[in-house]
Amino acid sequence: MKIYPATGAIMLTGLALIFTLIACSPKYVVRGRVVDAETRQPIRDAAVAIRWYTDYPDKQSAKTATIAAVQSVTNDRGVFKIPQYPDKKYILGVYKNGYICWSSQDVFTTGTPRSATGKNRNRQHHRIKEGMEIGLEPFQKSYSRDLHAGFTVMVAGESTDSDSGVFHQAIQTEYQLWRENLRKDFQKQVGAK
Repeated sequence: MKIYPATGAIMLTGLALIFTLIACSPKYVVRGRVVDAETRQPIRDAAVAIRWYTDYPDKQSAKTATIAAVQSVTNDRGVFKIPQYPDKKYILGVYKNGYICWSSQDVFTTGTPRSATGKNRNRQHHRIKEGMEIGLEPFQKSYSRDLHAGFTVMVAGESTDSDSGVFHQAIQTEYQLWRENLRKDFQKQVGAK
C-alpha cells in the first residue's frame, strides 16, 4: 500500500485538530448552588452566566478571546451546572431580581468610597469547584438603583459573549435603567432638554 505525502499531512492535521479540541474542551461539568446570603434558602430562577477566556498574545492589548460562554438558570433547589476548564480564566455572574448582582471578579459597593468602608471592590480568590455555593445579598432600599444597574450591565458584558440569552433577559429592567441614566447624563452634558 502506497502512502502519499498529502494523505500523511491530512492525517497529521486531523490528529492535531482532535488533540486541540480535547485540550480546549471542558474536562467536566461542575454543579453549584445559589442561595439567599441571609436565610441560606435556595434561590430558584437565578440567571447564571460564565465566560471562559484567554488573553491575546500581545501583552499591551486589553482584549480577550472567548473560549466558551454558557448561560443558565437555577432549578428549584438553586442548583446550576457549568463546564469546567481547568487553568483557564473566567468571569462568572449571577443575577436575580431583588438581590445584588454577583460577580466572580468585582464586589458591588453602595457608592461609599473604599477608604470609608474598608471593603475591597475586587472579589478575592474565587474558584470554580464542585458544590460551590454563591450567596446573593438581598437588595436594600438604601442602595443606589442607578449604581446597581450599571454594575449589573458591566457583569453581563464581562460574563457573556452575546447580548441574548437568559442572563440578558433577566437583567432587562436593570439594562433599561442604565440606558435611561446614560441618556440623562448625555443630555446634561450637551445641555439638551
